[in-house]
Amino acid sequence: MSQIQSGLTADLLTVGVTSKAAFVEQVQANGDKVFPVLDNSFVARVDVAPSAVTAGLSIWSIFNTGVKSMYLTAADLTGLFAGTAAATRSLFDLVRISAAAPTGGTAIQSIRKNTAKPNPSGVDIRFAPAGLTTTGVNFESDPLDLFPVINQLTASTVMARDWSKAPIILAPNQGLAIRTNGAVVVGAGLQGSVQWDER
Repeated sequence: MSQIQSGLTADLLTVGVTSKAAFVEQVQANGDKVFPVLDNSFVARVDVAPSAVTAGLSIWSIFNTGVKSMYLTAADLTGLFAGTAAATRSLFDLVRISAAAPTGGTAIQSIRKNTAKPNPSGVDIRFAPAGLTTTGVNFESDPLDLFPVINQLTASTVMARDWSKAPIILAPNQGLAIRTNGAVVVGAGLQGSVQWDER
């Protein structure tokens, strides 16, 4: 491998020994990488079924309490049903929230995908089948996504969301909540995980 130094700066151009090709890295004008290596990544589980049929019930949330932005890259969810079957469907909204994190319920631990990296700078994840407390929480008027569940014992709905090319970005003091859209049938629920990178 050889290196060529610019005559104007100390920048180096690296050339492969076998390929004779120059190695380049795409960056934006501010120096940020166009295709950054996402090795500071995390995953958290989603496993919740509402115990009430109330519309607008927040049953799961993730909130950025840190100093870095969270880039959500994927959500892998399965809609399951374990109640009294009905010829209907239950619907859940994924809504952006801000100003304050929901409280109550049970906290969920984030998991590092690379154990050599530190824990998130700050994240609050929790769920509550009976609904989280959302005092002071601002909800956007329209959902980012919808998750339907067929209210049948033999039915399941696989919902894989790949946001890696256009992540959902949560700045500090922003988050997401899963809410009931209209009245749901008790026994409808969601299981799976969400993934994000912090930078």
